[in-house]
Amino acid sequence: DPATKQLDANAKDLQITPEKALEALGDVLTNEDSKQKDKFAESEFIKAIHAAQKSESDNADEAKVSYKRTVTKGDTYVVSTPDGGAIVAGKLDNKALFERTENADPLKSSDKLTEQLLGSSSSNGNVESTYAEPVMFYIPADGSEDKIQLISADQVLLDVKEVD
Repeated sequence: DPATKQLDANAKDLQITPEKALEALGDVLTNEDSKQKDKFAESEFIKAIHAAQKSESDNADEAKVSYKRTVTKGDTYVVSTPDGGAIVAGKLDNKALFERTENADPLKSSDKLTEQLLGSSSSNGNVESTYAEPVMFYIPADGSEDKIQLISADQVLLDVKEVD
C-alpha cells in the first residue's frame, strides 16, 4: 500500500510515540499495577509474564526477586498503517535479580539451560538472569479510542550469572 512508510521511534501523530510505547510496555510487564496498563488491550503474553514472575517470586524461597526492563535503543522499527496508526517491532532487555537474604538456602536452577549458563545447579550468591523480549504491537492513530494491541512477543533467556 503506498500509504505505508517507515517511521522513526519518535514518530508523532500516534497515541504515543513508539519509543514511549516500548517504555510503557516494559513498565506494564514489570509491574502488574502499572499506571500504563490501561493503554494496552488485554494480552495473553502480558498475563503469562505476570504469572511467571509471581511464580518465580513464590518459588525463590527467601530470596527477593526484582525485574528491570529497558528498551534496546536502535532496535525499534516502525511502519505506518493506512488508518494512521503504526506497527512497531522492538526489543526489551529484562534483568531478573534474585537477591538472597542472609539465612536463605542456596538458589537452585529452575531448568537445564539456567544450570548450563550459571555453570552450577545452585548458587550461594545473588543471581541475575538476562532475557531478550522481542515484541511487535500496533499503536492507534492520535485521537483513536482504541488501545495498543500486542501482536507478537517472546522471552528468550540470554545469560545467567552470579552478581555481587
